[in-house]
Amino acid sequence: MKESKEQTSNFPDLSKINVWFLLPIAVLMSELLTLLFSEIYSLLFFGTHLQMEFVLIGMWDSGLVSLIAVGFIIFIMDRYHKLRENYISLYEENKSRKEFTEKLNISEKRYRAIYEQAALGIFNLDKNGRFLQSNKRFCDMLGYTEEELSRMTYLDVTHDDDKAISSSAFEAMSNEIRDIPALEKRYIKKDGSILYAIVSGTFIKNDNGEILYSVSTVNDITEIVSLRKEKENISAGLRNQQKLEAIGTLAGGVAHEINNPLNGIMNYGQLIADMSENSDISEYSNEIIKETERIAKIVKNLLAFSRQSEQTMTPHNVHEIIDETLSLVRTILRKSQITIDIKVPKDLPAINCKTHQLGQVIMNLVTNARDALNDKYPGYNNNKVIFIKASEKQMPAGRFIDIVVEDHGNGIPENIHERIFDPFFTTKGPDKGTGLGLSISYGIVKEHGGYLELETEKGRFTRFHILLPVAI
Repeated sequence: MKESKEQTSNFPDLSKINVWFLLPIAVLMSELLTLLFSEIYSLLFFGTHLQMEFVLIGMWDSGLVSLIAVGFIIFIMDRYHKLRENYISLYEENKSRKEFTEKLNISEKRYRAIYEQAALGIFNLDKNGRFLQSNKRFCDMLGYTEEELSRMTYLDVTHDDDKAISSSAFEAMSNEIRDIPALEKRYIKKDGSILYAIVSGTFIKNDNGEILYSVSTVNDITEIVSLRKEKENISAGLRNQQKLEAIGTLAGGVAHEINNPLNGIMNYGQLIADMSENSDISEYSNEIIKETERIAKIVKNLLAFSRQSEQTMTPHNVHEIIDETLSLVRTILRKSQITIDIKVPKDLPAINCKTHQLGQVIMNLVTNARDALNDKYPGYNNNKVIFIKASEKQMPAGRFIDIVVEDHGNGIPENIHERIFDPFFTTKGPDKGTGLGLSISYGIVKEHGGYLELETEKGRFTRFHILLPVAI
């Protein structure tokens, strides 16, 4: 009110003057002045005093004039008072409106700052689901501008598999059945990638209950979902690793159990060969011995592969390691109608290695090559060939043996080249791969002081190089 008084001080408050006491004063003053001037006039021009009848007439006339004058003054004062009251009322109303506008502007600025600077995506939809307004965070999430979104509905940026649940939630919210407390859904970004998000929303209505717009918040959980999937993959990978270890233990146990009857068969075959004088029987017994020796060799390799036998780094011939490893998979490759083209010289320098570990690396690469060829050629094809070769190679770090495993399958896409050696990463289905083969192979080769390198061209070939230092 202090400000109001200061602002209205330039409009004098004459309403405090009591005009009613002016009436007798005005009449008395009028009477006296009229008599005074009449007396002066009569003395100056006539040289006599006023006659009594003129005095009475003057007093009557001057009183009437005074009454009219005072009445007019009272009327003017009343109008002035009303005008002043209207002025004060308008001023107060204007002041209140100005203060309200200022508060509204401050509130709008505060809301706009929160809306635009929020860490969450925020958007408004009309009752038909069309975007009315979107903050910068939401636009950045999807890669669209606010203008582009204003020409779209929420379903236009929703993943096809989530449109039904999103539409159902929107209808429930618009019909006042419930708000959306936390709906996990997928958006399709402008570049085609997927945004995982949790959406919450509600509708704003006017006093008549009519829908004005919705307010929704979006929390980007793409990274959380990615970590969750990675955790699930790691758990699945660990379970698969345990299965592999169990299979390895089982294979080792079976190999040990086979050894005893196998030695018996071999000994009986040798006895038959020594005791028989019939050439045909001797030939048959020799075949028995030959086949049992082959089985014994497979069992020996199986034991080494399952790590049932301890080994240390010792010099070994590359040709022998490859030959022993392939003896384990030839039958499987033959069943897939795959042939092996081997070009490994027998006189290559020896390498220091643990044979069962290096054999595991070769077997992993051969198995991957088999799967790649089966994917490209489901049936028989002349191109279903796995090429294995080895040669000596001079490198800055010294002399190395380069063992190459190559197939002409579909190749490896460029966008996953850097991930193929990651643990549990696989492009195969859960029933075909664990994602451990290449990562284990990479670790084994590195432990041997070597390198495992990839060459590939999508749709044409895949070539792995196992580079191991020559034994000194």
